[in-house]
Amino acid sequence: MKIVPISVCTTKSTGIFKNKQKFKIPYQHPSQLIAFRGEANRNQIAVITPECAPFTHTGGVSTVVGQRTNSLKKAYPNKDIRVFLPFYNPKDKQQYSSTGFYDPRTQKPLKYETEATGITAEVKYGVRKTEAELYKIKDRENDFPIYLVYAPEFEKGFTKEYDLSTEIPFWMNYNIFCKAIAQFMDKMKDSKEKFHPGLLHAIDPSSSFILGDSKLPSLYEVTDAHRSSDNYIPPFAAMLNIFSEEQIEEIKKDRTFQKVFSQFVSNNPDIFTTDDSQKLILGRLRSDEKFYQSLLVTTAENYEKLSSLFKNRVILNEINEIIRKHSRNNFYYDSDIDYSPMITALKQCDNWIVPSDDYFKKVLTSQNYCAGQFNTMALLRMQNGLGVINGINAKDYNPGDPQQVVYTYNAKTVKEGKRRNKEFLFNQFSQENLAEKNYSPKVLNGTQSRIYGYLDKSNIDKPLVVNISRYD
Repeated sequence: MKIVPISVCTTKSTGIFKNKQKFKIPYQHPSQLIAFRGEANRNQIAVITPECAPFTHTGGVSTVVGQRTNSLKKAYPNKDIRVFLPFYNPKDKQQYSSTGFYDPRTQKPLKYETEATGITAEVKYGVRKTEAELYKIKDRENDFPIYLVYAPEFEKGFTKEYDLSTEIPFWMNYNIFCKAIAQFMDKMKDSKEKFHPGLLHAIDPSSSFILGDSKLPSLYEVTDAHRSSDNYIPPFAAMLNIFSEEQIEEIKKDRTFQKVFSQFVSNNPDIFTTDDSQKLILGRLRSDEKFYQSLLVTTAENYEKLSSLFKNRVILNEINEIIRKHSRNNFYYDSDIDYSPMITALKQCDNWIVPSDDYFKKVLTSQNYCAGQFNTMALLRMQNGLGVINGINAKDYNPGDPQQVVYTYNAKTVKEGKRRNKEFLFNQFSQENLAEKNYSPKVLNGTQSRIYGYLDKSNIDKPLVVNISRYD
C-alpha cells in the first residue's frame, strides 16, 4: 500500500453542534491556507519529523511521511522537498541504522552510509548549549534528500523515536533536534546544500519545538490530538530547556524570582555544593552573572532529582507561578499549570492540518478526546486549519484485483467482501494452521517462510488486528 499526494476534504456548509449551538466550519481552499512570505524559496519545503520510512518506524506517521513525500515529489518535480530526522543511536556517525526496518536475510536493521555536510552550529537550549552537526544519507531509497541531525546528547540512550527509557527525557532530545534545525536553516542557504525553504512542515508534537525558534512560514501537522500524545512540562523545566535567551533574561531580572531561586539553592546544598545562606546566595547572584548562570545550569542538569524531593515542592510551585506570569504571551500552559508543546505549536504556527475532515471536526467539537485544552485553541485557530486526506494508491491496493485479495469486491459489495476476506485471514492465521504450516499460497507463497506475529480477534464483527512478519 502506498500513500499518494494529499487531497483536501472540506465542506462549505458543515454544521456542528456544540453546547446546543450550531456553527459552521468555513470552507477554505488549500491555496488560501499557506501564506508564503519573506525572501525564502517557496519551491523549497523542509519536513521536520520524528520518523520517516524506511529510516525510522514506529507507526503510521513513518509510512505517510515517506510515501507521501515521494508521491508529492513525483507529482510536483519542481518542488525541492527535504526531510530532517534526528540521528538516532549515533554510535557510528558514518553509518545510520534504521529503527524499524530489517534486512530479511540477516534480520538486522537496514544500514545507510552517511556523509557530513560540514554544517555545524552552537545550539542554545534553555540555559545550556551544545554543538550540533548535520549529516546526510548517501544512497537513499527515497526520491528526496534525508538529513540527520546529531548532538552529543543523543548518545545518552536516544536509540529510537518516542523512547521513554532514555537518560534524557525524550521531549528534551526533540527540543535540541528542532533548535539545531533552526540554526542550520540560516547556514544551509549559503552552503553547498543551497536550501532556504519557504515552508517548515512540522509533523507530530515531537517536531513542534521548531515553531517557536524559526521565523520561516510554518505548517503544523497534528497527527494525533489525543491527550496521550502531548508532553506536559513544568514551567521551570520549560524555562531551563526550551525558552529563548531573551525570555530567560527577562525572568532572571525578576527580583521575586531571584529571591525564591536563592532559597531553592540554599535548600539543596548537596546539589549546589554550597553552605552559603540564602542572603549570601541572593547577593552574589545579583552581582555575579556567571555565578547566576552556573546555578541555573546545575539546576537543569539535576532537575529530575530536585523536582522529585518533597522538600522542594512548595518552592517549585512558587517558581513555576513566576515563570507562567512572564511567559503566558509566548507559550500555552494547559489548565494554567504545565507547558504544552502541542497546544503551544498550534498557537505559534501559521497554519495547521489534521489527517481528515472528520478528524478536523472532532478536534473542534470534542473536549474529552483532545489533549487538555487543545480543543479550545483549535477553535481559536479554526480559520487557519484544514482536514486533509492521505489517499491510497489504487494501483497498489486494488480490491478488484484477484492477485491482491482472495475475495474481490467493489463499492457496492465492500461490506460483504471485507467480511469474507477477514474470515479467510482469521482462519489462515489460526494457531492450528500456523503450527501445521497449513496456509494458502495466496497469503504466503514462499517455500521457506517463517512466520512471527499474532492475531487479536474475538469476534468477526470487530476490527481485525494482525501483526505478522514473514521471512523467506
